[in-house]
Amino acid sequence: MKGETHDYEYPDEIPIATDNANTSAVVLLIALSWLLLYYAIFLPFNLLYTRKSSLFEYDDGSLKAKCCMFKSFRRYENLHMVFWIAKDLAWNRLNLYMWVFFLIPTLYIAADFIYIAATSYAEVMMMPQRVDHRPCTTVLYSVRTHYCSVLY
Repeated sequence: MKGETHDYEYPDEIPIATDNANTSAVVLLIALSWLLLYYAIFLPFNLLYTRKSSLFEYDDGSLKAKCCMFKSFRRYENLHMVFWIAKDLAWNRLNLYMWVFFLIPTLYIAADFIYIAATSYAEVMMMPQRVDHRPCTTVLYSVRTHYCSVLY
């Protein structure tokens, strides 16, 4: 975005959009590779030790995915993230066929999220607010609280 704006505003200078697109592609490819490695190798073979309580720390079980192969709603959200990153990578590389291939499941899961949220509105609204004492989530919580109080 910034590169395209720069190239449009300053046509006489060296274009930077392709450099930014290549950098973005590397970041997206690393993220996609890590997620695929985690879900294809580390998670099925239990190569990383995690406590059961930490797996369900942010998933109280009130939201359910339609597909029974997901043990928690968090894993369903993470699958959506994999498809979203793959779709963005295809868009970045201007690969139309790969983009359409990943767009369809991305939109399906996003529509399913909307359906789940609409049909379980009471459970979502009645969830207790978890205050995490890690610095970044505390800052995000305070920013969200500040902006919500300003808006309403």
